[in-house]
Amino acid sequence: MKKNPIEFTDIQIDALKEIGNIGAGHAATALSKMIGRKVMIRLPNVNIVKLETAPKVASYNEEEIVDGVYQSLTGGIEANSLIFFPNKDARYLTEIILEKEFNTNESITEDIKKSVLMESSNIIAGSYINALSTITNMVILPSIPYFISGTAGTIFNSVLAVASQNSQIALMIEIEFIEASNKIHGWFYVMPDIKSSNKILDSLKCTFYE
Repeated sequence: MKKNPIEFTDIQIDALKEIGNIGAGHAATALSKMIGRKVMIRLPNVNIVKLETAPKVASYNEEEIVDGVYQSLTGGIEANSLIFFPNKDARYLTEIILEKEFNTNESITEDIKKSVLMESSNIIAGSYINALSTITNMVILPSIPYFISGTAGTIFNSVLAVASQNSQIALMIEIEFIEASNKIHGWFYVMPDIKSSNKILDSLKCTFYE
């Protein structure tokens, strides 16, 4: 019986990275139009990791307070998705989108931050999901987004508890927004179930075994 490969091939990683790059380009264009200023997006790290090791692979502090958005994906694939930013970066992103200056003394309420972060996260996640849908030729439907806030470890463990019932891998994309001289860091995860993992990788001419 064939088992999960310990290492994924360079071809698999390159294919997923290309999807990430396409999605990032679409997200950058959409965000630039939203704020009326140019936004660049870099992807310092795109990888496929085993679900249980996902928190260790990312370069965030598990005790750090983060804000994020969770969605489930249905249609051509069944998956969970999570995008989150350190609290400080989430505030910066909110200020940019609201066209405020950094270090402003004007108060941004939690409700405003939540609303703006959900909208921007929808754009970012949606851009990647659309790119994945186009390249794999599968219809992928995101659920209503849910805002989440807390320590990175608590949030990720909560999502893992749900995802691990059907998933074994996570597609992990580290995101870096660059607006003028400011940088905002975030992470985006897609955690497909085993059947969907096979469908995605098969569509990319790759192989993943249960």
